[in-house]
Amino acid sequence: MRTLRMLVALGLVAVPVPTLAQDVIAGYDFLATDPPPTYQNFNGPYTIPVGFFGPGSDPFTGHVQLKGVPLVTHPVCGAGNLGSTDTIVRRLANAQLPSIGSQDLVPIEIVALHLVSAQPITVTYNGGLLPEPWKLDVVLSNIVPPPGSMTIRKTHANGGTFDAVFFVQPQFIFTNVTTPSTVKILDTGVEGLPPIQLLPVNPTPWLYDSGPQFCDFPGCTTNFFPGLTPSYSIAPWVQQGPYASQGLMPSCGNGPVPTEPRSWGGIKALYRD
Repeated sequence: MRTLRMLVALGLVAVPVPTLAQDVIAGYDFLATDPPPTYQNFNGPYTIPVGFFGPGSDPFTGHVQLKGVPLVTHPVCGAGNLGSTDTIVRRLANAQLPSIGSQDLVPIEIVALHLVSAQPITVTYNGGLLPEPWKLDVVLSNIVPPPGSMTIRKTHANGGTFDAVFFVQPQFIFTNVTTPSTVKILDTGVEGLPPIQLLPVNPTPWLYDSGPQFCDFPGCTTNFFPGLTPSYSIAPWVQQGPYASQGLMPSCGNGPVPTEPRSWGGIKALYRD
């Protein structure tokens, strides 16, 4: 035994050492919207002005409940089953996590988003007359907001928790339900409105692997799976601000797929380069 210890000290015998350090590699996170806590408030700078929907239309200041619309394809992944993905976040740098208890801050951006009103909104004219139903779609403006950030903590060998700060520059697309050819667009970036900041409500768990949930998309996901607990259960979380809120959860490969697949060309306006 004494001889073995001496050989180890001299480096002549290789002894396996447990490796805990593992960087979280930059890449994409595929997320699905949890509808109950997801909404847009059209007040403050986001109030829809008089005359926006047509001559005499009243200002709109309503609270609109939203739900996700699956994206189907992705410019990096290509066509395929993206499950119930309606939001894609890109982590722009590796997170260095040398040991349990370490954390790192990385920049992030939302590169794809498609939400729709759970119910049509009601637009009125001339002080409350002639109510009309309109559908609302929320996608991204081509005007790029500042990057957000994500603090990733390693609290156990297979993952930990994270907090994210999102900046969303939305484009609101209103479609008249009665006459669908009537479409009004409010692009908050073009109009110079501030991006919507969404802050974390609570820390969210993440894992290095998705286990039996099958949340990985080959060629796109890396070794970071947000919203999964150590027991591989799904843990939804909420990003919230004064004007909007979005509930999120991991989008796994066994999620629902739209019954009417759309080509990449048909939805490329929903993405930002």
